[in-house]
Amino acid sequence: MSRPRSIGRLLKVYWNYVVARRSRCSYPPYRVWVESTSKCNLRCPMCPNKSLDKSQLGMMDPDLFGKIIDQIAPYVHDMNIHHRGESLLHPDLASMIAYATERGIMVKLHTNATLLDEEKSHQLVQSGLNLISFSFDGLDAETYERYRKGASFHDTVRNIRNFLKIKKKLGSSQPFAILEMMDLSEVDRRYSLRDKKEFLSKFDHLPLDRFVVKKPHNFGGNVRLTPSDDPSLRPLTPCTILWHSLVVLWNGEVVPCPQDFFGQMVLGNVQEEKLVDIFNTPELIKLRKNMLRRQVDPCGPCARCDFIRRPTALGIPLQSLRYLRK
Repeated sequence: MSRPRSIGRLLKVYWNYVVARRSRCSYPPYRVWVESTSKCNLRCPMCPNKSLDKSQLGMMDPDLFGKIIDQIAPYVHDMNIHHRGESLLHPDLASMIAYATERGIMVKLHTNATLLDEEKSHQLVQSGLNLISFSFDGLDAETYERYRKGASFHDTVRNIRNFLKIKKKLGSSQPFAILEMMDLSEVDRRYSLRDKKEFLSKFDHLPLDRFVVKKPHNFGGNVRLTPSDDPSLRPLTPCTILWHSLVVLWNGEVVPCPQDFFGQMVLGNVQEEKLVDIFNTPELIKLRKNMLRRQVDPCGPCARCDFIRRPTALGIPLQSLRYLRK
């Protein structure tokens, strides 16, 4: 999507959300999460994946994925091919990405990189993947292995380095590579600027495009970040995600937001309905209306979500603006 069209997309969402305060959208979703799998090989303390029921664990059928791509290719700008699980567990991941990119969709992948061997690295670079972000929390083995239960600090660093070497060897500018780390300053204050520089030196002369430190989120209130973390103590700003995105779970069920980790607000199923129609179901329209009125379900994930209780600009959560710009 060109820059003018991207700006136009921002303005359209802003108009519907802030100015007109519309609950029905006259445009299709711009961004979609398509969950390749909900299974994960790690048991991280700050992720609720380990609490999913067995019935909620599975992998998306490649035929269903193809059906989704055929539906959304005419209008979706970008797609995250991840959600609750580790996407590299899916045996057909690379071919699924290739199918989406061939249809003109920008594809992004978030991974813990523990399963990123040389074969998978070659496949991902050659698939046309546009962006890959490595979730890596901790500048040393002790901290990393505390937050990434079941992973090895040294093995994961090696995997990321090898991926970047392969990207460089193949002469590819894609995927744009981001090393993403949670801001653990509230729970671990040991790290200095020198520690960060020393850690990043492991990737010197390799095509790592960006290093990002992000504030962790609470997955709709399902993770307590710090003892003092209580979203209800901060003012609520209506969430923009309802106006531009949808999430498709591995079994085809559609939920309105990636923070709905346990699928409490199922809007429909792409095996039975078109995604563009689900974007304006009565349930989602009602959810938008209630969000604009700041009347969220006290028993639902929105009431406990920290995403809608973060700093704003012109009435829009800053994190939502970052999502839309990407």
